[in-house]
Amino acid sequence: MPRIPIMIRDHMIHPSHSHKFIGVIIDENLNFKEHVSYALAKGTKYMMACNQMIHLTKGICSRLMKSLYKGVIISKMLYAADIWCSGLISKGRGKLLNGKGARGFTSQMARVQRMATLLMTRGMRSTASDLLDTHTNILPFQQTLQKICFKATLRMATLPNTHPLAKGISTTYNFCVKRQFGGHKRHLSPLHKLMNEFKIDPHRMETILPTRHYPKWAVDVNIQIAHKKEEAEREDKEADKELRAYSDGSAIDGGV
Repeated sequence: MPRIPIMIRDHMIHPSHSHKFIGVIIDENLNFKEHVSYALAKGTKYMMACNQMIHLTKGICSRLMKSLYKGVIISKMLYAADIWCSGLISKGRGKLLNGKGARGFTSQMARVQRMATLLMTRGMRSTASDLLDTHTNILPFQQTLQKICFKATLRMATLPNTHPLAKGISTTYNFCVKRQFGGHKRHLSPLHKLMNEFKIDPHRMETILPTRHYPKWAVDVNIQIAHKKEEAEREDKEADKELRAYSDGSAIDGGV
C-alpha cells in the first residue's frame, strides 16, 4: 500500500523504510537486511579496534584476546540475535526459505570471527577458517549463532505461567508441531522460526519453586570456621550437638 507523508505544523514527515527500536533496525518487510549489515559493520569496527591491542612483540596475549572476542565482540554483534537471526540459523538449500541469502549473511559475519582467530593464532592469511577455529577452541560461527538462538528459545520456554509471553510460547509451539504453515513459510515470525527449528516443548519443562524466607529470617544453625587444624580438633571435641555437618571433609574415617 502507498504510504502518504504526514503534515504536522508545516513540517512534512516522510515515511521511512526502517526504524531502530531498542537497538534493532526493523524494516518494512521484516527481513532485517539493514540490521544484518549494521551488525556486520559494528562487529568489524570492534574487531579493528582489537587489532590495535595485539602485536607480535607487545600487546595482550591470545588468551585475553579470546576472552575479549567472546565477551565483547560476539555480544555486541549478535545482540538480540534471536529476533533478526532466526532466518539465519538454518542454512537451507538454494532459494528455499531464503537459504541462499542466509548463507551469504552468515559467511559475511563469519569473516569477523576469522579476523579474531587470525589474531589469536597469528597464522597466515591463507590458513583455513576451520583450522583456525580448531586451534583457538572456538565454535564455527554458524554453530555459535545456533547456540545463542537456542539459549534464547530455551529461556522463553521456561517462562512461568504468570508471564505474559508464556501463553503465546505454548500456542506457537503447538502451531509449529502441527505444521500449520500452509504456503506462508516465508512470512513466519521469528518466534515461529525458532520453535520450528529447535522444537523445545514448554510443557515438558521442570518447574522448580523458589525458596522464599521472611526478610528478618535468620539461620537457626551455628556456623564455625576454624583457622587452624588444632582449633578445629578442639571445637569438634567440645561440640555437644547431636547433628553436625562438615563441609571440608573433616571427621571422615576418624580423621580431623
